[in-house]
Amino acid sequence: MDRLRTAKNYSYMLAGVVYCTRVIAVEALLPSAEREAQGEVDREEFLRKRKDYLGDGSYSPMSEMLSLLAYGKFVALNTGNSGNAFWSRDKKIFYLGGGPIIISQFQQMARDIVAEAEDMLWQELLWVADGAKRFIVKLDKIVDNVTFTRRGMSFVKREENGLNGGLKWMLQQVVQTAEGRKLRSSDEIISHLDSRAGDRKL
Repeated sequence: MDRLRTAKNYSYMLAGVVYCTRVIAVEALLPSAEREAQGEVDREEFLRKRKDYLGDGSYSPMSEMLSLLAYGKFVALNTGNSGNAFWSRDKKIFYLGGGPIIISQFQQMARDIVAEAEDMLWQELLWVADGAKRFIVKLDKIVDNVTFTRRGMSFVKREENGLNGGLKWMLQQVVQTAEGRKLRSSDEIISHLDSRAGDRKL
């Protein structure tokens, strides 16, 4: 980042630190487990230590944090909106709202999502768990003609595309997996395959 955070980018963080410090201090000075036994003496002791260590102008870490918080609020309210997104000098990190986004990790996340989606497609929709049985269809090699309107014909049935037999392959996958057999009974699938084989012979 090579620079200190601006007022609008650190004030909310500092406010959280101040809040947590106050909560911890109250619990340390007035333990909740002993709340019923605490009296006026404990209250006076708490107020004294609060003035010495938790108040503004007490020359303590809390006093410094309160001063920085007040300064940050003043600057944030009295300056225009500056750029909230910028790159590191080597262009490998993108900062958004003061938070770093490492580009290489973001790219890896995108690749992992694509790989996971591909695995889900093969395993849950096509019933192919073995990676060696997967195949690739090069879409740029597919031959199609959108003006050809003959009924029952499509790019799937064109010999040069090599997509014939896709239904048979799919039904065979259904028979071989328990998940697929839940959709249709084996007898139905086998009879469907036999009928299609008979149609081709005729």
